[in-house]
Amino acid sequence: MSDFIDRVTKQIFRSVNDPDYPAADYAKFPDRMATQVAELIPRQYRVIQADDSVRAMSAAEKNAAIATWRSQHKAALKAAVNAYGESRYSQADEMRLKHAYNRAKHEGLTNRAAYVKAVLEWEDALFIDYAGRIGAVDAAATHDDVFAVSLDFSNNDATDPLVSVAVAKSIAD
Repeated sequence: MSDFIDRVTKQIFRSVNDPDYPAADYAKFPDRMATQVAELIPRQYRVIQADDSVRAMSAAEKNAAIATWRSQHKAALKAAVNAYGESRYSQADEMRLKHAYNRAKHEGLTNRAAYVKAVLEWEDALFIDYAGRIGAVDAAATHDDVFAVSLDFSNNDATDPLVSVAVAKSIAD
């Protein structure tokens, strides 16, 4: 029984039998002291060297890793906000509503314009929420700070005005 570290997840396993997966996927610690030293390093900042020893990332390596995590999380945020927005209003409905708003303003249909304007303001609020989260990711200084920024945009559910194209078209004034 020995202590091991998974090369991909950087997770440490104490007092276990040799893993059943290929030796190239894990490193075996030579003694308990090596395990204890490795455990002092947060998992995401561990580097397994060629001789299977574990060290902490240098400042430059941390900065590069954090930049990568930021980039990945911002891409995930973009996908999440787009998916959330699409779940509420399809792109086709969004275009129709914007057209209905512009036409209502042009024709002086104030009630129709006011009804549709609510969804446009909701979309602005959703974008402001998204932009704030991007700012939080950019300001994040650690792995945990980056991934503490939620991908869940359902906090915007309560303010969704539930505007429909059919109702908008039915408002004649």
